[in-house]
Amino acid sequence: MSFDFGKKNMVSPQQLGNVIKLSGERVRQLADEGIFEVEKNGRNRRLDLFPSIQLYIEYLRKQMSPTRNMNDEERKLKADADWKEARADIEAMKRDEIKGSLHSSDDVLKITLDMVMAVRASLLALPGMCAMDCANAQTAAEASGIIKNAVNDILNGLTDYEYNPEKYKELVRERETWIRADNEE
Repeated sequence: MSFDFGKKNMVSPQQLGNVIKLSGERVRQLADEGIFEVEKNGRNRRLDLFPSIQLYIEYLRKQMSPTRNMNDEERKLKADADWKEARADIEAMKRDEIKGSLHSSDDVLKITLDMVMAVRASLLALPGMCAMDCANAQTAAEASGIIKNAVNDILNGLTDYEYNPEKYKELVRERETWIRADNEE
């Protein structure tokens, strides 16, 4: 059987069933349910092959939809429940953030940048801290040791860093104050 995609390719329910892996009887049942568009010629039923395949795919998609058997009221109730669940999740995250067990990525970024800037400032101050001692050094090895000790002091300052939940709580309170001020305006 050859097909022309530009014109109708009429087939019997059995032929369509062979293509979409259904029995001819099941195709007739789906046609009776209005899934397929059927042209009747006396007792014979004929279906346009390609539109019928598309209609069957759409039917299967609807069957797979989680809301397929819901009426409008049930869909509305489900949407309302989903919305309430999302709001509850947001409120739980806000609570966790206030308690300090969850941190906003913006807050983590701010604290990390503050630490990076502190390291940067220490490194930029390094030449001034070492200049006099290096100038008085007798050998290059002695000057190198002075610089090495200063760098180690900066790095030891980094290892002394401890997580401080109060810094994060302060950022949350600050953000909440901004939000309230914006809402009042």
